[in-house]
Amino acid sequence: SILDPQFKDLNFARYEKEQIIQLIQNKLKNNSTNDNIIPLNDNLNEEDNI
Repeated sequence: SILDPQFKDLNFARYEKEQIIQLIQNKLKNNSTNDNIIPLNDNLNEEDNI
């Protein structure tokens, strides 16, 4: 089950990573002095590395 203890840290890390990405993207969006913002790529998806 996804709620098993060994998955707890991984799920929290994924959640925390998403929160940080959102925060950074929002800060970049609000920075109107930079018109050449390159979207962040999420290269940490565990599923993509399997």
